[in-house]
Amino acid sequence: MAASSPPYRLRILVVRHGETNENVAGIIQGQLDTDLNSFGRLQAATTARHLSTVRLDRIITSPLRRARDTAQAILEQQPTSLQLRLEEDDRLKERAFGVLEGKRYAAPAYRSEEDTSSFEQKHHLLERLAGFWNDLVAFPVSPQCEGSPSLENTIAKQDGEEEKVILLVSHGATISALMDELLLAGQYLHVPVDFQPSRRENCCITEIVVPTIPDRRTPSASSKPAGDMSLKETWTIRPQHLGVQGCQKLLEIHNLELLLAHSRQLLTTRTGDSDLQDHIQRLQSRLEPSYESLEVHNVRRNLERDVLRGPDGREVLQDLGYGKGVGYIVKWADTAHLHRLMNGMEEQGLEHSPVAKVNVDELVEKSEPNL
Repeated sequence: MAASSPPYRLRILVVRHGETNENVAGIIQGQLDTDLNSFGRLQAATTARHLSTVRLDRIITSPLRRARDTAQAILEQQPTSLQLRLEEDDRLKERAFGVLEGKRYAAPAYRSEEDTSSFEQKHHLLERLAGFWNDLVAFPVSPQCEGSPSLENTIAKQDGEEEKVILLVSHGATISALMDELLLAGQYLHVPVDFQPSRRENCCITEIVVPTIPDRRTPSASSKPAGDMSLKETWTIRPQHLGVQGCQKLLEIHNLELLLAHSRQLLTTRTGDSDLQDHIQRLQSRLEPSYESLEVHNVRRNLERDVLRGPDGREVLQDLGYGKGVGYIVKWADTAHLHRLMNGMEEQGLEHSPVAKVNVDELVEKSEPNL
């Protein structure tokens, strides 16, 4: 991407592909190149109409047909479709599930270590997604911007601030890893206190807003894109196994405190709710060692000086109100746009076979505890 004045933030819509026959049958797809079924095409068309009023600046998709065809349906409904093109990126492919691909999902007990050893390793998955994300959010800064008093003054932060809207179309396990294990686990997204995670159904839409990361590297130093694998030790956005940047520990404690206060408030109106009580206990158990660590090792001041740094090593100053370099969640796995489709089918007396519950998160969690 040519150096220019970058947008201050990105509005990113993450869409899971439409339904396939394999989804309905409970077959693990992984990187098998399967097709949308007739209902999946209806879901894609419905999602496309829903997004037709959103002016997209880019559409990036997994090259697997079920994702690419979903993205193509959305592109065709865009008013600026002649100016847009589908960008395919292998890093958005589904996680590879090895010898289990093409097989029906069964109870976790049936899987052997030999089965799970053929999975794409978790750290490889997270690194390809982190590489993609760093490329997505890092913008080269032109010399003209660099000559101004500050980049943050050059890019207005007032109403109508410059923003790019990007659509990503991918797969269940990949989206889970991106959102849960990269962005949320690394505290790169603000989590509202009333946040309720939900299952990622076909054609659900997750919407987040993230600040861009200025890349002021010199031309000779920026010959490699920000997300190049050879640069992973200095990525701005990093998986936890590479050591996340910034005040992540303090952000985690702050978010836990907010969640705990919100949960305690809920308990005043839901007396006797054992699930909520268990949730409060888990939050407390996560907070206590964090407090102890900060007190015993006296690292709070060091953490406060720890900042998120861009590809050039400079501090990231973009702040959307939740901390420098931190984005926020707008919608999570939303399927409201699909309700009319389902209601219309019911009114016409049409039936739709329920999707077999192949929970890829459960598949991964229960079958590879050591990854």
